[in-house]
Amino acid sequence: MLKFKKILFNIQYGIVFGLFTLISLLPFFIIYWLSNFLFIIFYYLLPYRKKLARSNLINAFPEKSIEEIIKIEKQFYINFLDTFLELIKLITISEKELSKRYTSNYLDCPDLQNQDNKIQLITGHFMNWEIINLGISKEIKNNFLAVYMPLSSPIFEKFMNSVRTRFNTILIPATKFRDNFEQYENQGYKLMLIADQNPGGPGLGYWISFLNQYIPFVFGPEKGAKKNNTLVYYLEVLKKKRGYYSTQYKCLTKNPNDFEDGQLTKLFVEVLEENIIKQPDIYLWTHKRWKFQLKNYPTNNFKIID
Repeated sequence: MLKFKKILFNIQYGIVFGLFTLISLLPFFIIYWLSNFLFIIFYYLLPYRKKLARSNLINAFPEKSIEEIIKIEKQFYINFLDTFLELIKLITISEKELSKRYTSNYLDCPDLQNQDNKIQLITGHFMNWEIINLGISKEIKNNFLAVYMPLSSPIFEKFMNSVRTRFNTILIPATKFRDNFEQYENQGYKLMLIADQNPGGPGLGYWISFLNQYIPFVFGPEKGAKKNNTLVYYLEVLKKKRGYYSTQYKCLTKNPNDFEDGQLTKLFVEVLEENIIKQPDIYLWTHKRWKFQLKNYPTNNFKIID
Protein backbone atom coordinates (compact mmCIF):
# COMPACT_ATOMS: atom_id res chain seq x y z
CA MET A 1 0.00 0.00 0.00
CA LEU A 2 2.81 2.43 0.89
CA LYS A 3 4.58 1.61 -2.37
CA PHE A 4 1.37 2.25 -4.33
CA LYS A 5 0.86 5.61 -2.58
CA LYS A 6 4.42 6.60 -3.39
CA ILE A 7 3.95 5.68 -7.07
CA LEU A 8 0.65 7.60 -7.19
CA PHE A 9 2.27 10.63 -5.55
CA ASN A 10 5.14 10.59 -8.05
CA ILE A 11 2.69 10.41 -10.97
CA GLN A 12 0.63 13.30 -9.60
CA TYR A 13 3.72 15.36 -8.90
CA GLY A 14 5.10 14.62 -12.36
CA ILE A 15 1.89 15.87 -13.97
CA VAL A 16 1.85 19.08 -11.90
CA PHE A 17 5.56 19.78 -12.36
CA GLY A 18 5.41 18.97 -16.07
CA LEU A 19 2.45 21.32 -16.62
CA PHE A 20 4.12 24.13 -14.68
CA THR A 21 7.37 23.58 -16.57
CA LEU A 22 5.55 24.02 -19.88
CA ILE A 23 3.96 27.24 -18.62
CA SER A 24 7.36 28.45 -17.41
CA LEU A 25 8.66 28.28 -20.98
CA LEU A 26 6.16 30.94 -22.08
CA PRO A 27 7.67 34.41 -22.58
CA PHE A 28 7.08 36.94 -19.84
CA PHE A 29 4.68 39.06 -21.90
CA ILE A 30 2.29 36.11 -22.25
CA ILE A 31 2.65 35.38 -18.53
CA TYR A 32 1.49 38.93 -17.82
CA TRP A 33 -1.42 38.66 -20.27
CA LEU A 34 -2.51 35.64 -18.26
CA SER A 35 -2.06 37.60 -15.03
CA ASN A 36 -4.29 40.38 -16.40
CA PHE A 37 -6.98 37.83 -17.23
CA LEU A 38 -6.77 36.31 -13.75
CA PHE A 39 -7.03 39.80 -12.25
CA ILE A 40 -10.47 40.21 -13.83
CA ILE A 41 -11.56 36.90 -12.32
CA PHE A 42 -10.13 37.29 -8.80
CA TYR A 43 -10.85 41.01 -8.42
CA TYR A 44 -14.21 41.41 -10.14
CA LEU A 45 -15.90 38.04 -10.73
CA LEU A 46 -14.73 35.80 -7.86
CA PRO A 47 -13.03 38.28 -5.51
CA TYR A 48 -10.36 36.73 -3.32
CA ARG A 49 -10.37 38.21 0.21
CA LYS A 50 -11.28 41.59 -1.25
CA LYS A 51 -13.20 42.73 1.84
CA LEU A 52 -10.20 41.86 4.04
CA ALA A 53 -7.76 43.69 1.75
CA ARG A 54 -10.02 46.78 1.59
CA SER A 55 -10.47 46.82 5.38
CA ASN A 56 -6.72 46.45 6.00
CA LEU A 57 -5.91 49.29 3.60
CA ILE A 58 -8.53 51.64 5.05
CA ASN A 59 -7.32 51.02 8.60
CA ALA A 60 -3.66 51.34 7.63
CA PHE A 61 -4.13 54.59 5.67
CA PRO A 62 -7.03 56.53 7.26
CA GLU A 63 -5.77 59.73 5.63
CA LYS A 64 -6.31 58.37 2.09
CA SER A 65 -9.50 58.79 0.10
CA ILE A 66 -11.49 55.75 -1.03
CA GLU A 67 -10.31 56.44 -4.60
CA GLU A 68 -6.68 56.26 -3.45
CA ILE A 69 -7.39 53.07 -1.50
CA ILE A 70 -9.00 51.38 -4.51
CA LYS A 71 -6.07 52.37 -6.74
CA ILE A 72 -3.62 50.71 -4.32
CA GLU A 73 -5.96 47.74 -3.94
CA LYS A 74 -6.16 47.09 -7.68
CA GLN A 75 -2.41 47.33 -8.14
CA PHE A 76 -1.96 45.00 -5.18
CA TYR A 77 -4.07 42.30 -6.84
CA ILE A 78 -2.09 42.66 -10.07
CA ASN A 79 1.16 42.27 -8.12
CA PHE A 80 -0.29 39.38 -6.14
CA LEU A 81 -1.19 37.43 -9.29
CA ASP A 82 2.11 38.35 -10.94
CA THR A 83 3.88 36.81 -7.96
CA PHE A 84 2.39 33.35 -8.47
CA LEU A 85 2.88 33.31 -12.23
CA GLU A 86 6.45 34.56 -11.81
CA LEU A 87 6.96 31.67 -9.39
CA ILE A 88 6.24 29.26 -12.24
CA LYS A 89 8.75 31.11 -14.44
CA LEU A 90 11.39 30.46 -11.79
CA ILE A 91 11.36 26.75 -12.66
CA THR A 92 13.43 27.41 -15.77
CA ILE A 93 14.79 30.94 -15.30
CA SER A 94 18.53 31.22 -16.00
CA GLU A 95 21.00 32.86 -13.64
CA LYS A 96 21.61 35.52 -16.28
CA GLU A 97 17.90 36.34 -16.56
CA LEU A 98 17.51 36.34 -12.78
CA SER A 99 20.42 38.79 -12.47
CA LYS A 100 18.57 41.22 -14.76
CA ARG A 101 15.34 40.96 -12.80
CA TYR A 102 16.75 41.11 -9.27
CA THR A 103 19.27 43.70 -8.08
CA SER A 104 20.59 44.70 -4.67
CA ASN A 105 23.34 46.62 -2.89
CA TYR A 106 25.02 43.36 -1.80
CA LEU A 107 28.44 44.40 -3.14
CA ASP A 108 28.32 47.48 -0.90
CA CYS A 109 27.89 45.35 2.25
CA PRO A 110 31.18 43.76 3.45
CA ASP A 111 29.37 42.23 6.44
CA LEU A 112 27.30 40.06 4.13
CA GLN A 113 30.31 38.95 2.12
CA ASN A 114 32.14 37.73 5.24
CA GLN A 115 31.25 34.04 5.49
CA ASP A 116 32.11 33.94 9.20
CA ASN A 117 29.47 36.49 10.18
CA LYS A 118 26.18 35.48 11.76
CA ILE A 119 23.56 37.70 10.20
CA GLN A 120 19.81 37.83 10.58
CA LEU A 121 18.05 39.20 7.48
CA ILE A 122 14.53 40.37 8.33
CA THR A 123 11.74 41.70 6.15
CA GLY A 124 7.96 41.60 5.70
CA HIS A 125 5.44 40.02 3.36
CA PHE A 126 6.49 41.79 0.16
CA MET A 127 6.15 40.67 -3.43
CA ASN A 128 7.81 38.94 -5.10
CA TRP A 129 9.30 37.03 -2.19
CA GLU A 130 10.17 34.03 -4.39
CA ILE A 131 12.34 36.00 -6.83
CA ILE A 132 13.98 37.75 -3.89
CA ASN A 133 14.79 34.42 -2.23
CA LEU A 134 16.51 33.15 -5.39
CA GLY A 135 18.28 36.46 -5.93
CA ILE A 136 19.70 36.49 -2.42
CA SER A 137 20.69 32.83 -2.53
CA LYS A 138 22.64 33.48 -5.72
CA GLU A 139 24.54 36.29 -3.94
CA ILE A 140 25.12 34.54 -0.61
CA LYS A 141 26.72 31.27 -1.52
CA ASN A 142 27.41 29.86 1.95
CA ASN A 143 24.84 28.86 4.57
CA PHE A 144 21.95 31.01 3.34
CA LEU A 145 19.04 29.81 5.46
CA ALA A 146 15.41 30.69 4.83
CA VAL A 147 12.61 29.88 7.26
CA TYR A 148 9.30 28.95 5.65
CA MET A 149 5.87 27.66 6.63
CA PRO A 150 5.19 24.14 5.24
CA LEU A 151 2.18 23.68 2.97
CA SER A 152 -0.62 21.20 3.68
CA SER A 153 -0.38 19.72 0.16
CA PRO A 154 2.63 17.35 -0.20
CA ILE A 155 2.66 17.87 -3.97
CA PHE A 156 2.86 21.66 -3.78
CA GLU A 157 5.23 21.46 -0.82
CA LYS A 158 7.67 19.45 -2.95
CA PHE A 159 7.17 21.79 -5.91
CA MET A 160 7.77 24.95 -3.87
CA ASN A 161 10.85 23.48 -2.24
CA SER A 162 12.31 22.44 -5.59
CA VAL A 163 11.97 26.00 -6.90
CA ARG A 164 13.19 27.69 -3.73
CA THR A 165 16.37 25.62 -3.52
CA ARG A 166 17.58 26.11 -7.11
CA PHE A 167 20.44 28.42 -6.04
CA ASN A 168 21.90 27.32 -2.66
CA THR A 169 19.00 28.19 -0.32
CA ILE A 170 18.80 25.92 2.72
CA LEU A 171 15.15 25.72 3.75
CA ILE A 172 14.18 25.37 7.40
CA PRO A 173 10.52 24.66 8.18
CA ALA A 174 9.21 26.99 10.88
CA THR A 175 7.54 24.04 12.59
CA LYS A 176 10.93 22.33 13.10
CA PHE A 177 13.16 25.37 13.38
CA ARG A 178 15.04 24.48 16.56
CA ASP A 179 15.96 20.98 15.44
CA ASN A 180 17.12 22.09 11.99
CA PHE A 181 18.89 25.32 12.95
CA GLU A 182 21.03 23.74 15.66
CA GLN A 183 23.64 22.42 13.21
CA TYR A 184 24.31 25.96 11.86
CA GLU A 185 24.19 27.85 15.15
CA ASN A 186 27.95 27.82 15.73
CA GLN A 187 28.91 28.62 12.12
CA GLY A 188 28.71 31.70 9.97
CA TYR A 189 25.24 31.98 8.40
CA LYS A 190 22.75 34.39 6.86
CA LEU A 191 19.25 33.64 8.20
CA MET A 192 16.28 35.19 6.37
CA LEU A 193 13.07 35.67 8.32
CA ILE A 194 9.70 37.07 7.31
CA ALA A 195 9.38 38.76 10.68
CA ASP A 196 5.90 40.29 10.48
CA GLN A 197 4.14 36.97 11.14
CA ASN A 198 1.22 36.65 13.52
CA PRO A 199 2.21 35.00 16.82
CA GLY A 200 0.34 31.91 17.97
CA GLY A 201 -1.72 33.96 20.40
CA PRO A 202 -2.17 37.57 21.58
CA GLY A 203 0.14 37.08 24.56
CA LEU A 204 2.97 35.57 22.50
CA GLY A 205 4.45 38.74 21.06
CA TYR A 206 5.48 42.35 21.59
CA TRP A 207 2.54 44.71 21.01
CA ILE A 208 3.71 47.57 18.79
CA SER A 209 1.89 50.25 16.81
CA PHE A 210 1.97 49.19 13.16
CA LEU A 211 0.22 51.38 10.58
CA ASN A 212 -1.96 53.07 13.21
CA GLN A 213 -2.93 49.87 15.08
CA TYR A 214 -1.34 48.05 18.00
CA ILE A 215 -0.75 44.40 17.12
CA PRO A 216 1.63 41.70 18.42
CA PHE A 217 4.92 40.80 16.71
CA VAL A 218 6.61 37.47 17.39
CA PHE A 219 9.38 37.32 20.00
CA GLY A 220 11.53 34.91 17.98
CA PRO A 221 13.61 37.14 15.68
CA GLU A 222 14.71 39.49 18.47
CA LYS A 223 15.40 36.69 20.95
CA GLY A 224 17.33 34.72 18.33
CA ALA A 225 19.45 37.76 17.42
CA LYS A 226 20.32 38.35 21.08
CA LYS A 227 21.00 34.69 21.85
CA ASN A 228 23.41 34.28 18.92
CA ASN A 229 24.68 37.90 18.96
CA THR A 230 23.96 38.30 15.25
CA LEU A 231 24.19 41.35 13.07
CA VAL A 232 20.65 42.36 12.08
CA TYR A 233 19.90 43.64 8.58
CA TYR A 234 16.58 44.78 7.18
CA LEU A 235 15.74 43.92 3.56
CA GLU A 236 13.96 46.85 1.94
CA VAL A 237 11.97 45.50 -1.02
CA LEU A 238 10.86 47.52 -4.04
CA LYS A 239 9.24 46.57 -7.34
CA LYS A 240 10.75 48.63 -10.16
CA LYS A 241 8.34 47.39 -12.81
CA ARG A 242 6.64 44.14 -13.76
CA GLY A 243 9.09 41.31 -13.21
CA TYR A 244 11.89 43.53 -11.86
CA TYR A 245 12.68 43.79 -8.14
CA SER A 246 15.37 45.24 -5.93
CA THR A 247 16.42 44.97 -2.32
CA GLN A 248 18.49 47.26 -0.18
CA TYR A 249 20.30 45.67 2.75
CA LYS A 250 20.07 48.07 5.71
CA CYS A 251 21.98 47.39 8.91
CA LEU A 252 19.76 47.83 11.97
CA THR A 253 22.41 46.85 14.51
CA LYS A 254 25.65 44.96 15.00
CA ASN A 255 25.00 44.69 18.74
CA PRO A 256 21.47 43.36 19.36
CA ASN A 257 22.07 42.95 23.08
CA ASP A 258 22.38 46.74 23.43
CA PHE A 259 18.58 46.93 22.99
CA GLU A 260 16.06 46.57 25.79
CA ASP A 261 13.43 43.88 25.26
CA GLY A 262 11.08 44.81 22.45
CA GLN A 263 13.04 47.82 21.19
CA LEU A 264 14.83 45.95 18.39
CA THR A 265 11.47 44.60 17.22
CA LYS A 266 10.08 48.15 17.34
CA LEU A 267 12.97 49.35 15.15
CA PHE A 268 12.12 46.61 12.65
CA VAL A 269 8.46 47.70 12.63
CA GLU A 270 9.47 51.31 11.97
CA VAL A 271 11.57 50.47 8.89
CA LEU A 272 8.91 47.99 7.76
CA GLU A 273 6.32 50.79 7.84
CA GLU A 274 8.63 53.05 5.82
CA ASN A 275 9.00 50.32 3.21
CA ILE A 276 5.22 49.82 2.99
CA ILE A 277 4.47 53.54 2.75
CA LYS A 278 7.05 53.87 -0.03
CA GLN A 279 5.26 51.23 -2.17
CA PRO A 280 2.08 49.98 -0.47
CA ASP A 281 0.81 47.86 -3.38
CA ILE A 282 3.58 45.24 -2.98
CA TYR A 283 2.63 44.39 0.63
CA LEU A 284 0.38 41.40 1.35
CA TRP A 285 -2.95 43.00 2.27
CA THR A 286 -4.90 39.71 2.15
CA HIS A 287 -2.95 38.51 5.20
CA LYS A 288 -4.97 38.51 8.46
CA ARG A 289 -2.20 40.51 10.08
CA TRP A 290 -4.48 42.62 12.27
CA LYS A 291 -6.64 39.82 13.69
CA PHE A 292 -5.37 40.47 17.24
CA GLN A 293 -6.32 43.95 18.46
CA LEU A 294 -5.91 45.47 21.93
CA LYS A 295 -9.53 46.63 22.07
CA ASN A 296 -10.61 42.97 22.10
CA TYR A 297 -8.52 42.21 25.21
CA PRO A 298 -9.54 44.78 27.85
CA THR A 299 -7.95 42.92 30.77
CA ASN A 300 -4.69 42.11 29.04
CA ASN A 301 -1.24 41.95 30.56
CA PHE A 302 0.68 42.07 27.30
CA LYS A 303 4.16 43.43 26.55
CA ILE A 304 3.30 46.79 24.99
CA ILE A 305 6.32 48.57 23.49
CA ASP A 306 6.14 52.36 23.17
